Amino acid sequence: YTTNSGAATFTYNSTTISSVSNINNISINDYICNTWNHIWYRVTGVNSSASSVTIQQPYEYGTATTAPYISTDTIVGLYNTVLTPN
Repeated sequence: YTTNSGAATFTYNSTTISSVSNINNISINDYICNTWNHIWYRVTGVNSSASSVTIQQPYEYGTATTAPYISTDTIVGLYNTVLTPN
């Protein structure tokens, strides 16, 4: 599990994250997370010259300010299970 970190501007209801620092360490199919709300988004496009990335679905939280992020190419899913006696 490896991570990359920096700062970026997350905009509500937009699929574009702008002003991404350390953008050269982000690739398509990586995942990026605003560390203020801990929700992961899959990266579908990287524009190094514009310092922006495109995410799979619009960003869900109402902030357009610069925030710290973390990104990775490894996501582990956690699932809740319900166990019932037989």
